[in-house]
Amino acid sequence: MLDQLSDRLPHYVLLGDGRNEDGSGEHVAILVKSQSHSVAEYGQFWISPYPEVPGSCAWGADLPRICTWASLQDAATGHLHFVFNVHLDNRSGHARLEGTGLMRRRIRNVSKKQNNQGTGRTLVPGTLRFHPSSWPEISMQRPTLARLQNCARMKNWP
Repeated sequence: MLDQLSDRLPHYVLLGDGRNEDGSGEHVAILVKSQSHSVAEYGQFWISPYPEVPGSCAWGADLPRICTWASLQDAATGHLHFVFNVHLDNRSGHARLEGTGLMRRRIRNVSKKQNNQGTGRTLVPGTLRFHPSSWPEISMQRPTLARLQNCARMKNWP
C-alpha cells in the first residue's frame, strides 16, 4: 500500500518502517511534501521502556507500537516543525499512559536538540485511542503543543 502511495505521490518523501523487529508490519509513516519542506532529521521509536529496540512491546500491549517522528524545515520561513505520528495500544490504558509520557519526553528532547526557539509547531497525529478529557490527552497538553482536537484547524500546515 505504501509503495502504491509513493508511486502516486512523487513529490513526497516517505519516512518510517514497520513496527516489527525486521521493519515489516504496520507502519505509522510520515509523508513530506518535498517542494515545501526538507527533512532535517527523522527517526522512529517503539512505545516501550526500550524505545530503541525494534519490535519491543510492553505495559500490557498485545503488539509492538511505534512512533515515527520528523523535524521539517519550512522552505519559505526556515522554521522547524515537528511531527510525531504514533499508534498507541488499543487494549491497555497503562500502555497509552506510558506511551504519552514517552512521547512528551521525546518531543521535548528533539525540540531541545534542534534548538527550536518556539518558531515552529509540533503536530501529533495518529491513533491516540483516548477520550479528549482523559489523563493521557491532558498530559500531552503543554504550552508548546496545541490541544490535540484543535490541530485540524491549523492553517498553513505542511
